[in-house]
This record gives sequence, C-alpha cells and structure tokens, in this order.
Amino acid sequence: MSYKAHLDMEIRKLKPAELYTLASILSISDSWKKLMSIVLKEGNIPKFSSDHISIIEQMANSDKRNAAQIFLDEWSTMEKKRPTLKLLQELLIKAELFRAADYVACDILKQEKPKRPDYGPAHSIDTSDIVINKLLDNQMLLQDTFANRTILKPTSELISEINRICPSEKPVQTMQNYRCEELSSEELPVVLNNYK
Repeated sequence: MSYKAHLDMEIRKLKPAELYTLASILSISDSWKKLMSIVLKEGNIPKFSSDHISIIEQMANSDKRNAAQIFLDEWSTMEKKRPTLKLLQELLIKAELFRAADYVACDILKQEKPKRPDYGPAHSIDTSDIVINKLLDNQMLLQDTFANRTILKPTSELISEINRICPSEKPVQTMQNYRCEELSSEELPVVLNNYK
C-alpha cells in the first residue's frame, strides 16, 4: 500500500518518523504550548487549558518522553472528528510556528512553503550566499572606512561625526585627557601577579 499524505489525512496517520520530527520541531522553545493554546472546539472555545499543559508536562517528566509528542498523540486521537493535516497547517501558520508549518507543507505534503507575513518577526529572511556575501562586503567596507577615519581624523572630529551619523538622546561627550602611565608588576591585579 503506497503512502501519500494529503490535506484531509488525519494527523494520527502520519508515519512515526514524521510525527517524531514534527514533535522535535515543536519542542524547540516549547512551541507545542503555543499550538495547543489555539486549538479550538465547537463554539470557538479553547479546547485545552493551562491545566492540560501542566498535565502533559508532568507526564513528559515522569515518562521521560517528549511533551510535544504526547500532545500530538493525545490531540490526534480525540473525538470522532479527528484533526487533519489541513487544520494542523492552518494552526501552525496562525501561531506563526513557520518552521513546523514548513515541515508539514514541504516535507510531508510536498507543497510550497506557506506565505509568511510581509513584516515583523515572522517575516522571511533571505540567507542565500549572495545576500550574506553582500552583507559581509558592506560590513568590511564600513570597518575599513571607520578605521581610516580613526587614523586620519582627530578625536573631536570623530565624535562630532558619530553624533551626526548616529544621533541619540545623549550625544557622545568629548574625551577627557587621561594620563597614560605604566603600572609596576606589584600594582597589577592579583590574578596577573601570578604571571610575572
């Protein structure tokens, strides 16, 4: 019998390896709690309470099991109308658990990644080699520019330039004239005294 996941398939029918991977993803930062808290029952009432979360955590500790795995096992076998991959994917997107949503969409359902918001913490970030190299080149250019300015300009000019480029509530004050003097080995901190 061939296995092909589809949106109307019940979560409980996933392969054990897929459930394990999904639970591992949901274990990161206890993301399963966020998912569990938005599961609704009829009448748009939360299906689970904080007491249910505590019970799952206690079971996980006593049985040395993954709490997300326990949640998925319990939720996927409740009631006559069991949760499907479609519902799971919708809830993962609603909870902004995009790593898990990507896993369900791409690896299980063989679909495209779900659309992410256009802004905010869940916004997609391009981590391609081209973008990373461009950022690194810009960073090196800034460091080179700053190093050249540091060497060529007096302190007062640098401070006024920093205040102009990076205005803040509290501008950088001109530096005090501090004396530079050497310390004798006896004046060094105790830790450094051991390494004369």
